Amino acid sequence: VIDVYQDKFRHLAQYPDIDLTIIIPEAYREGSSIVEGFGGTGEYKVVKLPVFFGNSGRQNLHFYRSLLPTLQQLQPDILHLEEEPESIVMAQGLYCTNRLASRPTTIIYTWRNIAKTHREWPRTKLQRYIYPLVERYTLQHADFVVAGNREVVDVCRTSMGVTQPMSVIPHGVDPETYRPAPPDPT
Repeated sequence: VIDVYQDKFRHLAQYPDIDLTIIIPEAYREGSSIVEGFGGTGEYKVVKLPVFFGNSGRQNLHFYRSLLPTLQQLQPDILHLEEEPESIVMAQGLYCTNRLASRPTTIIYTWRNIAKTHREWPRTKLQRYIYPLVERYTLQHADFVVAGNREVVDVCRTSMGVTQPMSVIPHGVDPETYRPAPPDPT
């Protein structure tokens, strides 16, 4: 949603054979503020869609109001989803791909490096029951899984039952933007 989160898309868009469109919420809660989705800098197309529950701060519970018609218009070859497997919006994206005239290859990205049963949620919380169902659906319908590190692959294979092809591609860090602070002279 915010500028720095789109750094990798700026890098990907530099390849002449990639026609890149990203779909982001119009507005979303980042920390304690509601921020407007960053519209990019022109190297790639940005589609901002309204979302349900985007202002709640609950990352895994939001979803888009008009994702299917947007995907029908875009007709992507690849749909890359960057949410956790229990995310409603990830399930929505995968559900929509099965309704397109030409189904794109679907890739999901996860940093889940801790085995979860979702029983960490109290019995009174809906997430305890919804998240396992959504996770199972997403893992059954994705074509490929990208893991943020090697531990994620281990968790996906052993506790989540992932059988799809997987690659480890960690997020990069721009050393011009992020570097160690100089030593404190005192």
